[in-house]
Amino acid sequence: MKELQDIPVYNIDSLLKRIPDVSKEENSSFLIFEIKDAPAVLREPNPFRNDFYAVGFLFEGSIKLKVDFNNFHLTSNTVFFGTPGQVFSATDNAERGMGILFKKDFILRQCSLSWLRSLPVFHRFHSTPILHINNIEDSIVATFLRSMLEEYGNKNPFKYDVIKAYLVLTLTSLSRKYMEIMGSPDHDDNHYARQFESLIDEHYRENRSVKDYAEMMFMTPQNLNRVIKNTTGKTASDLISERLLIEIKRNLIFTKKSSEEIAYELNFHDNSYFIKYFKKAMGITPKEYRQMKEAE
Repeated sequence: MKELQDIPVYNIDSLLKRIPDVSKEENSSFLIFEIKDAPAVLREPNPFRNDFYAVGFLFEGSIKLKVDFNNFHLTSNTVFFGTPGQVFSATDNAERGMGILFKKDFILRQCSLSWLRSLPVFHRFHSTPILHINNIEDSIVATFLRSMLEEYGNKNPFKYDVIKAYLVLTLTSLSRKYMEIMGSPDHDDNHYARQFESLIDEHYRENRSVKDYAEMMFMTPQNLNRVIKNTTGKTASDLISERLLIEIKRNLIFTKKSSEEIAYELNFHDNSYFIKYFKKAMGITPKEYRQMKEAE
């Protein structure tokens, strides 16, 4: 079993070096490629962590993808969305497709962070990261992709400004299609839910207080709970706990750390409380969970 910190963390710069004939001057915050040219490490079953946003387009073929503890089977005409910090592994039988990787700093010159957080395709709490689009290669999104890929291969002035404009159009179009297919309404509550998710990602290790998160968002705890309940069907406390459990399970599955070490790193009062917390949420102890996963 690999230590979590020993699982490779790939950034765009390291992936650029694995693609033949790519200029060393390419922007280390953005990468677009056809699947046939994808770095081999992204198509192997070995787990890795990313530090970028990802949008994968599978035109033809199939991919068995594991993201943290969830398994997905991607088929033709499917789009996949990934967010920073996840653990990925894949069994890849893709024949044709494209991938876009970008850091938030790349797009924030064109858009605000709140805009990026507002996109339903990157929202992990109440969204599925898979979107099926019929005849995707004939869609307007495919036109944007081809234009991005063409621009990426030239050295024209304002090259990355043009790419950013196409990226915004691509993400906006995919979000519209996502909301059309999934029935996700576009209203203020969704914006607040996504802002809450981002804050949890930043502070879950040291802060599990709904009151404190509400203050960060200039809301009352009651209003925050109402918003989260309306958009996810869960309480604000539920979502904080879910994010914490993701990290606990990552440590139990991908590391050999003791429960005492995990409890300390995640700021539990003591190991006894940590074990009780996990068992209440999962129905089994951390040790039993680890043994179960090792046996699979």
